[in-house]
Amino acid sequence: QEAVTFLDERFNFSKLTKYSVNKPIIQENKKAYSEQERQDLLKRVTDHYYETLKKNDRAKKYLKKRGIYNEDLIDRFKIGCADRSLHNILDKADKELALEIGLIKKASNNRSFESFNGCVTFTIFNDKHIAEITGRKISDDQKPGSPLHLNMNGSHQGVFNKEAFLNKELII
Repeated sequence: QEAVTFLDERFNFSKLTKYSVNKPIIQENKKAYSEQERQDLLKRVTDHYYETLKKNDRAKKYLKKRGIYNEDLIDRFKIGCADRSLHNILDKADKELALEIGLIKKASNNRSFESFNGCVTFTIFNDKHIAEITGRKISDDQKPGSPLHLNMNGSHQGVFNKEAFLNKELII
């Protein structure tokens, strides 16, 4: 409990549950997206990744190897898997917002690609809203210097399974 109090005092941990539906995402010379549009897209992407994990034996094997495969946890936290299929569920407007928030990126040849491709994905919730999606590459065989842990663009303001911090006296 002392650790949670320390984190709250040091990093304003309790503020992580604040949410504003009307705050637009400001973009230079582009459409300003509302937080509701952002939430709608993040929910669809999270649901897509979640459904993809159910069919991806390689991702399930990775979670088992790490000792974190549990169907109840997967369901509760919407753990998913990115496998290059995200483009199939996005229309042009979705792709613009997805690019802005970092779900897809542009390559040097101007083609877009899925940012979390090859990752197990973890959805970070603040209350019932999605703060962000983060990913961990399934394979450690990456190009030298390539990150194994990936995040969306912007500030990182969520804590995975925040309830565990708030409801325990001892956190190790």
